[in-house]
Amino acid sequence: MLSDQSMFNEDDFVDFLINTSPKPYSFCTSAEDGFKEVSLAKVADPTGSYVVVLDISLVGISTLENLFPKEAKKFCGIYFKYGDYFIYTEDSIFGEIGEACTEFQVYSQEKLFHQLYMEANAELTARYKDLKDEEGKPVFEKLITKRKGKKGLPMGIYKFRKYEPYDILQQYIANPAEAVSNFIDKYVEFNKECKAEKTARLGQMLYDNETFKRARTAWVTLESGDRKKVKNEIKILETVVRIGTAADSVEIDDVVSVEYNTASIPLLTDKNIKSNDIEEVPFL
Repeated sequence: MLSDQSMFNEDDFVDFLINTSPKPYSFCTSAEDGFKEVSLAKVADPTGSYVVVLDISLVGISTLENLFPKEAKKFCGIYFKYGDYFIYTEDSIFGEIGEACTEFQVYSQEKLFHQLYMEANAELTARYKDLKDEEGKPVFEKLITKRKGKKGLPMGIYKFRKYEPYDILQQYIANPAEAVSNFIDKYVEFNKECKAEKTARLGQMLYDNETFKRARTAWVTLESGDRKKVKNEIKILETVVRIGTAADSVEIDDVVSVEYNTASIPLLTDKNIKSNDIEEVPFL
């Protein structure tokens, strides 16, 4: 993800278009029905994620690389608007678009991901707020919690940030509601697979490792980066797996590894879902 210092600057981009255009900021051009006024302008959208420039065919830019050569990766891509639909490309040659192009939009990758995570958190809360586990506790609190780890991020948001489904950004621009729903479905499915793998590995430890079974306490490393000391007790229910007693337990969803007697046992082996990794997960 991009840092705040290296974020795409929309104002600089518009200035660049104006400065490199053979035409002034606002100008008139001839058309079959006479003259029409064309403007380079910023247009606010609900996410605050893009810039709109009208009639880009009149602006002299050859390729995306010519915008900011060292910062090309800051762009998800360019969406050219033809009539009522968009055409997506990551390396567009503006001069070949032609007179049919009336609008294009530049999206900031960081802002789109941030908006997607926020909407997904809200949707997950709404979807799970009425569901209870075997102990009568809300299920959604396992996925979204106000607790913050060392990274200063709410746990639910931190979990989302392990998933970088770039394919969904194009869908999100076209249909935000559908994209958020699909993103959550994929996340929940993947989360279940993670829990199953962790539970199986933990069960194998209990079955095979006599030293672990005799240990009174264990240290667990959480996905937030925090470490916590708990009693070496395991409770496996139908939808909840906890390590520790009722007073100090942690849910297996939040646990990356278990440590006892200086031996650390990772509960996950997939590189895409290790703590502190940011990897792209296949999507759509």
